Amino acid sequence: MKTIFKSILYLSFAGLVLGGCAKNDDFSYPDVSCNEPNLTVTKNISDFYSISSSENAQQYTGDDVISGIVVSSDEGGNFFRELYIVNEENTFAAKIGADISNSYAKYGVGRKIYIKMKNLYTKIDNGVLNIGGSIYNEKYTGYIEDPAYKSIIFRSCTEIPADKIEKDYNNHIAISDVLSSDTYIGKLVTFDEVQFDSRDVGGTFYDKNNVDAGGYTLRKLVDKEGKSVYIRTGQYSNGLKDLKVSDKSGSVTGIITRFGTSNVVYQFYPRTAQDINLTKDRFGDDPVDPTDPDDPSITVEPGLFLAFPGADFEDWNAFTGALNNFGLTFVTQSNGKGWENSTGLEFKGIPDKTGYAFTVSNVNVPTDATEISFLMKGTAADRSLSINLYRADGEYVGYNLNNISTSKKISRTPHTNKTDFVNDYAGVIDTKDQWVKIILKIEGFDYNKSGQGDFIAFKFGGKTASIQSEYDLVIDEIRFEDGTPVDPTDPVDPDPVDPADPDPSDYLADFNDWSTFIGNLNSFGLQSYATQAVGEGRNGKDALKISGTPNGNDYVFTLENMNTIPSGKTKLIVWVKGTSGKSLSFNVHSDGSTYSPFNAGTITGDTTLSKAGNNQYTGTIDTNGEWVKLTLDLTTMTDVYNTSGNDRIFALKVGKDEPYDLLIDSIYFE
Repeated sequence: MKTIFKSILYLSFAGLVLGGCAKNDDFSYPDVSCNEPNLTVTKNISDFYSISSSENAQQYTGDDVISGIVVSSDEGGNFFRELYIVNEENTFAAKIGADISNSYAKYGVGRKIYIKMKNLYTKIDNGVLNIGGSIYNEKYTGYIEDPAYKSIIFRSCTEIPADKIEKDYNNHIAISDVLSSDTYIGKLVTFDEVQFDSRDVGGTFYDKNNVDAGGYTLRKLVDKEGKSVYIRTGQYSNGLKDLKVSDKSGSVTGIITRFGTSNVVYQFYPRTAQDINLTKDRFGDDPVDPTDPDDPSITVEPGLFLAFPGADFEDWNAFTGALNNFGLTFVTQSNGKGWENSTGLEFKGIPDKTGYAFTVSNVNVPTDATEISFLMKGTAADRSLSINLYRADGEYVGYNLNNISTSKKISRTPHTNKTDFVNDYAGVIDTKDQWVKIILKIEGFDYNKSGQGDFIAFKFGGKTASIQSEYDLVIDEIRFEDGTPVDPTDPVDPDPVDPADPDPSDYLADFNDWSTFIGNLNSFGLQSYATQAVGEGRNGKDALKISGTPNGNDYVFTLENMNTIPSGKTKLIVWVKGTSGKSLSFNVHSDGSTYSPFNAGTITGDTTLSKAGNNQYTGTIDTNGEWVKLTLDLTTMTDVYNTSGNDRIFALKVGKDEPYDLLIDSIYFE
């Protein structure tokens, strides 16, 4: 009787609860029914690692079934039309591309699923098995469409509880474990004792003014050893994008992926905000506030003495004479718009790509200065400015202005370009039509005092798919705030330049702005034996070094999607220095799939190359320690080269099984 009475009470209470919930128009009852699919697993995820290609997607025709445990979730918006699963042993992972919205409701974390593999496509892409319903671009797996996925992906009634997922399927590892092996790519991992890079603290996970080429914001996560990965967040990650980047340390959980083959970037995707568990004090000496505070108390007036000839832009010839051979880009002389109606330097318009406005070289500077300043007025609606200050050996630190509304002192990045990227264009500038003073704190940095080579450079951020990047700025009076003045007229040995060097807009690659070069590569990135050679290029600039013995006829790199390719040129120039047991071959594309090969053959001096029938690597290279000029005659191409701004443009290839010790520099059109 007591049991019956308790049951009546329970049912009555449940009816009240459910009845009350049903009054909410947004309420929908979950589908708690489950019919176990009548499927027999015939293969393991691991089996497809041995039969799938890393080059091209391939259709699988076997009538086989695999199973896996879901470890990703699109609840936070960080995963779109994809499921990450692992086999029940948690030894291999797979990414399934499927046109499923809100998949977490049906295929939540811990749910076992079955996949019928017949006629699906597979590929090992960036270290993880990709499974899709089609093929695109001749090599990648496409999505399993809706409703087709319903007869391919089946939900089991087995759902592993959270505590068992944590115990058996969450890998608690160090960042170094990811950097040294692909074992954890595509799996659920937790990094303990980590924190965000101080420069990211205080920002949001997603910032429309600070995105990569894919429109995502990267926030750097570091551990006590200085190892790092990037948390990647997009504008549709509604559960994560507005989170503030914490100044605490602790643990983070999510799916780890990688991008690239040689210059690899490891990307980390939390599933929801609950995956971020940073509650402890920061470790190390990393400051909690990465930004320099605004300082309205700074007196807005020119500094003590000019930083270099023409730094007040009154003597325009002196200014342009202090620049390196690339001159000016995007900026112009602005009469009457400078300080007290003098001449200034104007940033005006929307730049197509990120670049150097100017670089000052071969100037005498004081050896004991602690601050450089300049005056600024105007707006930068979407992206800010970044400044490089150089050492005598060519390495540099960055001074990133970020958000500017009043006068401010700026600290340098804690590392040089040799260690990591230094330029950050995130931020908005609006001085409210008033002059402000920007002071760069250079004390403690061994800036270039030699009188030779680069000293300082001003950079701007170009537009992207989601950022317009519009500038309406004037700068003036670049000066030292202290130090012992030097005579700017003292003779300085000039930096030798090639008078035939082209306009910067004609360049495909010059390797000085390494991050821009890497950003213009296709998804295969750069071969591991190809690296930046700082200071080893022509005239002391940077170059690309190819050093090693390739195992195949490799693409060293492929440039694509560059929207500033000049039209009407008849030559493409490549500078080469060094030796190799086989030669080089170049592809100049007319469109994504059509190209003209140019084979260098035996090289000992300047050579003109014509279009060949196919790629060949016969011949050797020995430039006797000198730079030689290879001229690709574009008039021999069947079709004109690609200027569309889309798809592939140029590729450099090497032959296999012979040693290469080459420097490549200054690839440009004539």
